[in-house]
Amino acid sequence: MTIDRKLLGPIYREGPLTLEDYDEAIEDLRTARNNLEEIGIACACGDCFHGDCLHNPLAMARLIKLRPIKYRCFHCGAVFSDKEENEAREHFGISRSELPACLRDPRSPAGK
Repeated sequence: MTIDRKLLGPIYREGPLTLEDYDEAIEDLRTARNNLEEIGIACACGDCFHGDCLHNPLAMARLIKLRPIKYRCFHCGAVFSDKEENEAREHFGISRSELPACLRDPRSPAGK
């Protein structure tokens, strides 16, 4: 089943950004701003008068920014959060030219 691209808000569409996407996002931001000014909630879609609107591009950008950062090793699958910076640095090294620890250790499944 294919979903019509026009039914998705511009922040949920896949593929290259289009002028239509930008125009719709700007309109969503204007709607959210007007609703914030008039009723105190920045709802862009008209049916989410409960708080963070998932169609408001600014609200979604802030939610994404607040999510913890995770780093995943493509070789062994190890995952490190932004709170595990030292462990991630030990695994990945300090530059892109270094091999990750899992490839430096011949006993590791990824190093074989």
